[in-house]
Amino acid sequence: MHRTNKHNYEKILLNAVAAVFAMGVSDGQEIDFEVKVGVNFAKLQGDAVEDLDAINGINVGITGEYMFNEIFALQVEVLYSQQGLESEITFAGHTIEQKLKLDYTNVPVLAKFYTGESGFSVEDGPQIGFLVSDKFEVNGENVDQKS
Repeated sequence: MHRTNKHNYEKILLNAVAAVFAMGVSDGQEIDFEVKVGVNFAKLQGDAVEDLDAINGINVGITGEYMFNEIFALQVEVLYSQQGLESEITFAGHTIEQKLKLDYTNVPVLAKFYTGESGFSVEDGPQIGFLVSDKFEVNGENVDQKS
């Protein structure tokens, strides 16, 4: 993604998040906060990573939901997510284990539509992710990717 476009998306997202929280404060309305914790089964896709196994990780963060009425809400989340790939290759009688570990901070902004009194909702919206850390290991040793 072009740097200018990424910067524009970041500004739009941050303004949307600030607007949601400002509505709750200025209007006296309530924003419900929750903690999210889960397991991440993310798998990278594409021809270059087709035969590699996913690394399972954790997914943890906070959410804030602002209810406009009984049917519609806006939910903003800030989530830390571990993802990655691993493979094991045997070459000339030696086993080589490789791991790519990726850590992201993801910020989804979701429109939520509630159906009736059940509390069931359908949600949809964009998400922006920021790569926090990337590590590549071969046989348990970190490999410097910049050299």
